[in-house]
Amino acid sequence: AKIQNEKEMSKINNLKETSTKHSAEFLEAKYREEENYGIWKWFTIALKNVLNFKGRSRRKEYFSYGLISISISIALLALPFDNSEFLMTIAGGVSMLLFIPVVALNTRRLHDIGLPGYLQLTVIIPIIWAFIGLFCSFKESSPKDNKWGAPAKRVEPD
Repeated sequence: AKIQNEKEMSKINNLKETSTKHSAEFLEAKYREEENYGIWKWFTIALKNVLNFKGRSRRKEYFSYGLISISISIALLALPFDNSEFLMTIAGGVSMLLFIPVVALNTRRLHDIGLPGYLQLTVIIPIIWAFIGLFCSFKESSPKDNKWGAPAKRVEPD
C-alpha cells in the first residue's frame, strides 16, 4: 500500500509541475523563491523555455533576457574581427541563437497580460509592434488565472 501511495504522490507531483492550475501553496512557494532571482537567473529561465509557448512570463524575465541578449550582441559586434569571416560568422550565429527564444518569450509575455501570442505577428508592421512591445514591457501581470495558466507573479487585484 505504501508503494501505491508513493506512485500516486509521484503522479500528483508530476501533474503539479506540468499543470497550468496549481495549488495556492505551490504558487506561493514559487513566488517566494522567484523574489530572490537575479537578472542572470531570469535570462537562463528564458533560455530553458526556448520552445515553450504555453504559460506566462514575468516582466523581469522579459527585461532580463532583452538586456543580456542585446548586451551580448553589441559586445560581439564591437569586437575587432580584422575582417575574419570565421569570427564574424560565429558572432552572427550567436546573435541569431539569442534571437530564437524571443518568439516564445514574447508569446508567454503576451499571455501574462491576457493577450493571445498570435498578436506578435504584428511584427511585420514595425510601428504597431513597437507599441505592443512597449505595452508588454510595462503592463503589470494579470492578477487572475487565465486560459494560459496561473499568474506569473503575485499581483493584488485592482
